Amino acid sequence: MIFSLKHLLIGRQGKHLLMGRYRRMLTNNKRYRRTVNIIGWVLFFASALLYLLTLYPTLSFWDSGEFIFTSRSLQTGHQPGAPLYQLIALLISHLSFGNEKLVAPLINSVSALASAFSIMLLFHIFLYLFNKYSERYVGNIAAAFIASCIFALTDSFWTSSTESEVYTLSFLFTVLCIRIILQWDENPKEKYIVLLCFLLGLSFCVHPLTLLILPAVIVIIYFHYKRISFKRLFFVFLISCLALFVFTNFLSILLLLLSFSSFLTLLLFLLLLSVLFFVSYLKNRPLLNTLAFCLLFFVIGLSPYGVTLIRGKASLPLNEYGVKDAKELRLYVSRSAYIDAPLVYGPYYTALPPKDFEIKNKHLSPVFDKELCTFFPRMWNYTAPSLEDGYISWTGQAEKTVMIDGLEREKPSFKQNLMFFVNYQTYYMYL
Repeated sequence: MIFSLKHLLIGRQGKHLLMGRYRRMLTNNKRYRRTVNIIGWVLFFASALLYLLTLYPTLSFWDSGEFIFTSRSLQTGHQPGAPLYQLIALLISHLSFGNEKLVAPLINSVSALASAFSIMLLFHIFLYLFNKYSERYVGNIAAAFIASCIFALTDSFWTSSTESEVYTLSFLFTVLCIRIILQWDENPKEKYIVLLCFLLGLSFCVHPLTLLILPAVIVIIYFHYKRISFKRLFFVFLISCLALFVFTNFLSILLLLLSFSSFLTLLLFLLLLSVLFFVSYLKNRPLLNTLAFCLLFFVIGLSPYGVTLIRGKASLPLNEYGVKDAKELRLYVSRSAYIDAPLVYGPYYTALPPKDFEIKNKHLSPVFDKELCTFFPRMWNYTAPSLEDGYISWTGQAEKTVMIDGLEREKPSFKQNLMFFVNYQTYYMYL
């Protein structure tokens, strides 16, 4: 049976029939389970060997040197930090047994091993999805194997797998979360959802990128019980956006409360959990009980950031944001030192020099004249001359001029703004 739209629209009854067919198929193919496990481990060892043999011996470009240095001595790197990655890398670096020349390749190997586990998990994810909609079991194994090998050899993933970076470990958390939610879809037990929330908390301590799977997770959970319709799809889209906002900003909100009073915040959190558990038991609300456990384990998953706070008070040689308390940690996690991209309203790249400056999050931020600002700014980055050259190469010289304090200033037209969005940001970058 080949996947089609019909299978998405069959509703709960049809879905149970489909899953029943899938279970029967697995029962009839038990002889393949050992083969599948062997292939998965072969993929792990083969990809691990590939990445380890092509590993950077010391540093690669960008942040590799910083990650090696900060992990080896648990110091504070650039925002928003990666405390769990640092702890894992520090543990692996002890295998050098005092030989400092081995520290860099050992920490680089964290990415290689994380990628190898990711490839193995991808194989099982592909196979699960193929088996769900096709009874050609041997062909599904071959297709999943080929798909995993192709991904393992892609340029970006291979490069990230050979250097000290957070992306491959973050990707491992991503595929692990996907595998868990697919396992829940087959066998809906609350423990999988609680485990998922714990892993999402841990993944945030590597890179917030993993949280982007939340919309997919919510879609799988919601349509496990409901029939798909366009109205419900729109509703799930809104819920997904809300969930993504809450999970992404949860740590910042928690740190904001801790900056006022650590004791009171901890007391309120424990009181909230106690009330949720008590009400769920008293009213027999298993969903409320699961939500309480999800909240608890997500917070536990965020706990590696405590290392950043503890080490920040130790007068470190490298503390890139001066993190010493919950207030500074909140600004650190929120990336307050970076330039905020003006998504809705902001300046064009020709807006320099600024009209004025204001202090925002301990930093001077430029204030631009409204005549040089626009709705939906696409050509806004003024941080380097090369960016201005790039804008001009795609849209030409600014077509308009405005008078600011008696001086004539260049200003791109809104038509040029949209041209850059369509031709470069949409077509060239993605299509």
